[in-house]
Amino acid sequence: MEEKAEKRRKTRLAKILSVATLLVSGIVLLGIFAIMMAHRQYDSFEEFRKKAYISFYVDVPENAEDIRYYSYDIVLGKYSIYAFTPDDQEYSKLLKEMTEKYDLEGKTEDKTGYRKWYLMKVRDANDPQYILDDFPTHLPFDKVIDDDINDYDIIVYSPMGSGSRSHGMVVKPDTRRVVVFNYGAR
Repeated sequence: MEEKAEKRRKTRLAKILSVATLLVSGIVLLGIFAIMMAHRQYDSFEEFRKKAYISFYVDVPENAEDIRYYSYDIVLGKYSIYAFTPDDQEYSKLLKEMTEKYDLEGKTEDKTGYRKWYLMKVRDANDPQYILDDFPTHLPFDKVIDDDINDYDIIVYSPMGSGSRSHGMVVKPDTRRVVVFNYGAR
């Protein structure tokens, strides 16, 4: 009698372990699939704007070249990055619009907000006293540019600070490459 009870207990335990193994395997596979689907690249600015996390954006000029889009969106965080190279005229127009819109060359000496970062190199956008203002160089900018993001000049930058979102636009004047990013937590 004890042998039958022991055999039933072992059979039940084996079934429970099998089901648990299947559940864990399914969860792992679902997690891997979710992570793979969280990284996305797009074919058009319209598709990118509809599906990616964007709170700050700059329109991509019609004649822009080498346009690249990239986003990541998963439970713990999200970001979107895109880059393009406009012609000389569109590049000048874009810089003028941003300078006026965000009062980047204001008449006062007070350099706060966007003006604090204006024309600073990305590599210099850090503060040892307040690391929450550091430029998010850890984002995968290499998905949209072929050079080093640290060599770019900041035009607009809103650091995460003690909040949960950051955004910005940086440029590389010698190539006219423009990079726009949005970065946030859920």
